[in-house]
Amino acid sequence: MAREKILIIEDDTQTRENLELILEMEGFEVRTAPNGLAGVKVALAEHPDLILSDVLMPKLTGPEMVAQLKQRWPDLSVLFVTGYAGDASEVASFGDHDVLRKPFTLTALDQAIRRCGDARAIEEQRLAG
Repeated sequence: MAREKILIIEDDTQTRENLELILEMEGFEVRTAPNGLAGVKVALAEHPDLILSDVLMPKLTGPEMVAQLKQRWPDLSVLFVTGYAGDASEVASFGDHDVLRKPFTLTALDQAIRRCGDARAIEEQRLAG
């Protein structure tokens, strides 16, 4: 069975590299991009199982990037990570995607990734049935 592929889109180099290392140690196949524009290109080329994206980035925000990708890939699985101080549930631009607040624990990251995977499996079963 192939490993799940996660695309990390994060403009902070240290955060991106730390997430890459952690997720590779957890057994995921990881790709990275430093911003939303590069993220679109990598996502279209690599077809990840999950996109883990920062929200506020230069050039193209996470929600703007996801909106572009959803036009071609409607069942895209996304986990947003943000340091945004407001109530994330009030931000309509996140759509129905999970949001993980920075700073987060490894346990919280693992749980959020599992929730995304569970939701993806349920949707695949619904489409197959």
